[in-house]
Amino acid sequence: MAQHWQVFAGSDGLRALTPAWEALAVRAGTSFLHHPAWYGAQLATTPASDDDTLFFARHEGDRLVAVVPAVFTAEARDDRLPLDVHFACWELAYHSEMGLRDATVDPSLVRAELVDSLREAFDERAPADLVRFRNLPASSRLLTAARRAPAWYTLPSHGSKYLDTSASHDALMARYSGKYRRNLRRKLTKLESLGHSRVELVTREPELGRAFEAFLEVESSGWKGERGTSIARQPAQRAYYEHLLAGLARTGHALITLLWLDDRCIAGQFAVRAGRTVHLLRIGYDESLAAVSPGALLLDALLQHACACDGVDRVSFVTGIGWMDAWKPEVEPVENVYAFGRSLKGRYLQTAILAHGYLKARTGPGTADTAA
Repeated sequence: MAQHWQVFAGSDGLRALTPAWEALAVRAGTSFLHHPAWYGAQLATTPASDDDTLFFARHEGDRLVAVVPAVFTAEARDDRLPLDVHFACWELAYHSEMGLRDATVDPSLVRAELVDSLREAFDERAPADLVRFRNLPASSRLLTAARRAPAWYTLPSHGSKYLDTSASHDALMARYSGKYRRNLRRKLTKLESLGHSRVELVTREPELGRAFEAFLEVESSGWKGERGTSIARQPAQRAYYEHLLAGLARTGHALITLLWLDDRCIAGQFAVRAGRTVHLLRIGYDESLAAVSPGALLLDALLQHACACDGVDRVSFVTGIGWMDAWKPEVEPVENVYAFGRSLKGRYLQTAILAHGYLKARTGPGTADTAA
């Protein structure tokens, strides 16, 4: 079965795959992680990862139907385990800050054979004690295939929060108290008393470049800039997002939303639209105007747009940070997937990881599982 998979290595392999992968992302991608731009940005800005990142691609005839970005670690560790054991491990390449991972899979391929043949392809390349796909959202087709394969195990990880925008904005707002709705209207009225306000939604070049610069400036205007965690204050991260934006813009996946007060940008969102979901990846607002909550007003404007758009059913916060709870989000489960080798280490890992996972499930959900 492993002969179905072809391996493309590093940036050269990615360049060869990109045209067909972009077409697959448009045709079958439902998550921001299904777009090759993420991996292009990483390889362009972190050359050291070029030697380690492999792309396992599967074709049916001339059509690309799956791409699984993967890395192999000969001496992996897991600090959660009771013994300090080093083991050989395959896992999904992780080039996102968002706490999620995934592979791009056409819906026609969602069956147990997908993951079983992939595991064989991994072993042909380098035998491993463990294959782990961590932080897969419930919508992941790779996760669905693993659930159908007896040799694979799934364990809960955390939750990814989102808002359902498939109905009208009035229906969405009905879930909030009258006080909450009045407070939003009061803040909008107060903002409008300060000058002319407008919302800008940008999806195309060359406007995206200008909108990105405005977003960078407002994101860096407050505590993120002071602490050096904004994109603009980190040259490597800025280069990463510039590469990412260029790739996303080419296929129409990029979305930057801005809230303006006269000629001043007071809030911004960097988002990716994939499938029927808008994924909010980075946000920023002018903290000197905190009294009118520009970030909340911009989010409400995005929700109005999404509810009115036939092609958007969900606005995803991607992560599960506490401030989002004011919006009463739904939660999409995120899971970890494991397949264990037949070696002594593989049997130990199976016992230890499953025991840890079942114990965690009993004590309640946690944050994203990012252990090395």
